[in-house]
Amino acid sequence: MASGGSDPRSTNQTLDNFFDTKDFRLDQAYLKWKPLDSMSLVGGKFDNPLWTPSDLLWDSDITPEGAAAKLAFGPFFANMGFFVLDEHSGDSNDPFMVTFQPGAKFDVGMVDFKLAATGYWFSDITKSPLEFSADTNTRKDDGSDTLLYEYNSVSVGAEVGVNLEGFVERVALFGEGIYNPDPDEDEYGWLGGLKFGSKKVDEFGKWEAKYSYRRLEKDAWLDTFPDSDFFGGATGVQGHEGIISFGLTRHFTLDIDYYHVEEIEDSDQDQQLLQLDFVAKF
Repeated sequence: MASGGSDPRSTNQTLDNFFDTKDFRLDQAYLKWKPLDSMSLVGGKFDNPLWTPSDLLWDSDITPEGAAAKLAFGPFFANMGFFVLDEHSGDSNDPFMVTFQPGAKFDVGMVDFKLAATGYWFSDITKSPLEFSADTNTRKDDGSDTLLYEYNSVSVGAEVGVNLEGFVERVALFGEGIYNPDPDEDEYGWLGGLKFGSKKVDEFGKWEAKYSYRRLEKDAWLDTFPDSDFFGGATGVQGHEGIISFGLTRHFTLDIDYYHVEEIEDSDQDQQLLQLDFVAKF
């Protein structure tokens, strides 16, 4: 279960409306089977099976629906997913996504490195409007509010870290890129960042600081999936994010998150956002 409303990109709950009762939603419900130590299969509504070094493409609150498989052989891994996007009663044009992600992770002394490439293929994505859109992708001019382009895209993500001892336990560089070959312009997105601090923020006194800069062009990726706190999850934006996380207990963290974002085509349209998040996970 999770707090918040029906928006798949947010579990935030606003305190308002004269003490009305608040929603708890079904965040995950799935069956998982491990026929081998190196293989797991899952179906239902579950954590995103894809590895991503950032939230450039996927808001961390999203829990996809459908089926997925994860394989691991030594340093190599592969993640696959069939995600149902919508269902129209009596209509065969139900949009869905198929994704495949091969990757590898290596540890060499103090250095660890992880790299993955991901292919996305969509079916019937241009035949009906998508819910929870930021309305920034290019639409058809026929008044239907449906997407003009396909979003069969390729992305690459990587992270390289150095493990240390002492107050700073790990320093890492990370990055991610996306390319949509369908449009003739506004088809690229990328993010680069640096993080340092504790390896895990899972107890009192553990901490991590992170900075990233991103540019996500208008039609590089669907505007239903990116981080909803970064200009409302829109595409056609660029800017900075800085975050500090501090562990209070094993299950509670305090996050201070700052965004400075602007639209790519109109730099006068910008947004500065400061968030203080108290996060509880069980």
